[in-house]
Amino acid sequence: MSERRGEAGDGYAALSYILAGPLLYGGLGWVGDHLLGTVFLLPLGVVGGLALSVFVIYKRYGTAERSSGPNT
Repeated sequence: MSERRGEAGDGYAALSYILAGPLLYGGLGWVGDHLLGTVFLLPLGVVGGLALSVFVIYKRYGTAERSSGPNT
């Protein structure tokens, strides 16, 4: 699918990345803390998930698009 969603769709997609990263990796950290009896994996998962989310958003939306020809 090469169609662009538009500005609103891009914003919602970026918001979903920002929310999903910390929730997913924070949840994995919580499970790890529960199983291993530690207390540091949850915060590490939340911060790591947020960092990965920001990186994915930067790679997907932060770089300039290159045109494939003079008429595009």
